[in-house]
Amino acid sequence: MQKNKIVVHDVFNTDYGAYRLLRTRVQKIDSDPKFENWIICPNGEYSQKMRKTGIKIINTYIDDKSINPITDRSSISELANIFKKLKPDIVHTHTSKGGYIGRIAAKHAGVSHVIHQVHGFHFTQLNGIKKKIYEHAEKYLSKYAEVILFQNMNEFKLAQNMGFGNRTKLLYVGNGIPMEEFEGAEVKSAPKRGEKFKIVCVARLEPVKNHEMLFKAAQILKKENLNFEILLVGDGNLKNEYIEMCKKMGIKGNIEFVGNVDREEVRNILTSSHISVLTSLKEGKPRSLMESQIVGLPVVATNVVGTDEIILNGENGFLVEVGDTKSLADKIKLLYEDENLWKKMSQSAKRIAKKNFDENVIVERLKKLYISLMNDSLEEFLEETNEGKVWFEGVK
Repeated sequence: MQKNKIVVHDVFNTDYGAYRLLRTRVQKIDSDPKFENWIICPNGEYSQKMRKTGIKIINTYIDDKSINPITDRSSISELANIFKKLKPDIVHTHTSKGGYIGRIAAKHAGVSHVIHQVHGFHFTQLNGIKKKIYEHAEKYLSKYAEVILFQNMNEFKLAQNMGFGNRTKLLYVGNGIPMEEFEGAEVKSAPKRGEKFKIVCVARLEPVKNHEMLFKAAQILKKENLNFEILLVGDGNLKNEYIEMCKKMGIKGNIEFVGNVDREEVRNILTSSHISVLTSLKEGKPRSLMESQIVGLPVVATNVVGTDEIILNGENGFLVEVGDTKSLADKIKLLYEDENLWKKMSQSAKRIAKKNFDENVIVERLKKLYISLMNDSLEEFLEETNEGKVWFEGVK
């Protein structure tokens, strides 16, 4: 490694997550001669895809499940050894599990600068004593990062109120998508009466994405004789359970489990669909909805943290409350039946996405952050950035 460059290691707990969320961002930073950016993630099909495009990849095992003292200790040790050998200037961790493993490993390895990026606090979907335990864990781990980055303002403010700022620096950084990969990509046409209404949901098959709510809405739509299909893009441990659930609910013929696909195929699926749906219990700031909007897809989604900073209710889509399957079904049906409303929301979706979700803005912000860490000018950077926050249109 060339020591005249700032060497950054991004740590992610799944290779598909790294592919979806980090690939283009890391490529752009690594192409700057001042930086050398690596991705550290488990091995897999999408790790190999990234490596073939020239992205610097280091494979290590990180259990994607809940905390396991035995496997986690092994992962921390292996990752710490990687850091000791390659000596990154900055370790940038992502997600709750990747952040837990990566921050402790960086501490053990004596890495000079550690950044953690929140993609949605895990504890916000929990209740009772379990929620308290995970809240305490996140707060405790905050001291292992020099800066914690937030994609949405709700969690930024929550961390402030919980006292995270007494242990580390907090920064709202936002989120974006590679606009250049969607150049010319656009939904082909508004839905026409009689044709099959195509609904896409891009989300991992895991509890936090709350697919059961979508399945229940599909039951309602089927009873109302709507001609529709739902494309589920994403994979996960719940796939077999969901397949059986759809059979029992009588909607198996309306649901297609697409699985994990590359960015080009995601784009093709989006442009051949009519609306995008996301029924999550919580989000960081969902790129899947940004991608949906840039091609002109109206969105129907749950009114949760992260998503509420992307969807302006009634303008580029609809927000419904978690668990309100009737409202979810009604809003989906409305966008099928009202072509003028669909067209209006489609146009708004593209306009709002172009204004707010350019990944290049995030890339430049991160590069300035990395440089400020190396130059011991973090305080000045934070002051300047906080004064010039780029707010999502309509949110103050």
